[in-house]
Amino acid sequence: MNQHEWYLANRSKVLEHNREYNIQHREQRRIYSKRSKDKIKEQVHQFLGNKCSKCGYFGLALQIDHVNGGGKREWLRFKGSRYSYLKFIFQKLQSGSRDYQLLCANCNWEKRFKKKEDH
Repeated sequence: MNQHEWYLANRSKVLEHNREYNIQHREQRRIYSKRSKDKIKEQVHQFLGNKCSKCGYFGLALQIDHVNGGGKREWLRFKGSRYSYLKFIFQKLQSGSRDYQLLCANCNWEKRFKKKEDH
């Protein structure tokens, strides 16, 4: 009996095992995913100077801003994978891109309002 035949004969057992494994390890995967996302986000923030480009604010309310707008279109290409998106931004920054900046929440919303972004 080859591997494919064995799988077909034991398919329900395999699927049940996979379901149980996924339930048992869901929390570990969630924690690992959050750590990975936080690490790449920290790298992006450090690369961009860890402060608001406009007012100099340094703290938790920093947001990655697209200098020329278009962030929503770019984000949609990643279908909700925050880690992949942050990794993409970091790679662009490393290659010399100047398309991103850090803004505090206030400055970012002010910029969006003044430039009519997302409308």
